[in-house]
Amino acid sequence: MYFIQPTLKFREFLGSFFVGGSEKELSEKLSNYFPNREIFFTDSGRSALALIIEKLGLKNSTMAVPAYICNVLKPIFDHYGIRLVFLDIDPETFQPNLNEYRSKITDEVKAILICPTYGFPVPNETADYLKLAKRIIIADCAQCMNFNFLKEKSQENSFNAFYYSLPKISPAPDGGVAIIANTTQSTQNFPRSSFSLGFLKNLLKSCGILNFFIQKTRDLLNLNNVGNLRWKNITAPHQISIKIFSNYLQKILEKKSTSFCVPILCIANRDGILKKIRKNNIFAEIIWSDPLVFSYPYNRHCPNTDKLARQIICLPNMPENEINKIKIILKQSSP
Repeated sequence: MYFIQPTLKFREFLGSFFVGGSEKELSEKLSNYFPNREIFFTDSGRSALALIIEKLGLKNSTMAVPAYICNVLKPIFDHYGIRLVFLDIDPETFQPNLNEYRSKITDEVKAILICPTYGFPVPNETADYLKLAKRIIIADCAQCMNFNFLKEKSQENSFNAFYYSLPKISPAPDGGVAIIANTTQSTQNFPRSSFSLGFLKNLLKSCGILNFFIQKTRDLLNLNNVGNLRWKNITAPHQISIKIFSNYLQKILEKKSTSFCVPILCIANRDGILKKIRKNNIFAEIIWSDPLVFSYPYNRHCPNTDKLARQIICLPNMPENEINKIKIILKQSSP
């Protein structure tokens, strides 16, 4: 069985309740990779973005964002009165191309949000443009924690802030990390997240065998959105999430990079193919069937995003023999 997000073996899952570093220890470890930056732990990647907006003074400003990005960010932008300029993506890079930036980045735009979607990096020519854009640059790294970029003159070192979602890059049931260039803005202490059905579901999904039964039940009863967590305000993560991420961080450091859904399929008969793949215990997902741009009535001329959002299936990282199973499914399903 293969999942989009990392999971723990049952023994590791039980041990995570007792063994793991503290928030202070984790912050000290990460600070070695993010010098001269403030590190904050929140309950989610969404809250990490909200904190960045507060710290960088972006309330009631205009931000340019990729049209193909997750719609769970909508409550954040609405809460802070952020006006959005949508940038259509290039199907080859999953990034807005340079012409899209040049045509839509006006004097009104104060910040630009980029996203290494499915692990695809920002093209070099675009990165060069962003360095000279004189805008606040924020990187949504929810899908890829990559420590290789933390070198002199790297793209990300020029960003004002970037953030991660712990459940996307580790088995942690909740949590986010905001990494921000040092500012003078004060930050409040956030209350601890309350226990909820959504957190319980995510906690059980941290364990591979339990996630297997959850995924099978979801497919059998068509329970796609039961217990999904909704954003209300910034809170601190549960301690169990800090422990799990602290333990898992060493694996990330050893691999140097990890991404939860680099392999993708782009096909027309998506829903039918997805069901066949999942029946083989390969728990592929449709991550962004309704990207953020679909939630707004304005600035909707993003034809590439409209097309790709209806065709993409995200696959787990798998060995070659399992990939061959998918190839057989695709061949059998072709007209």
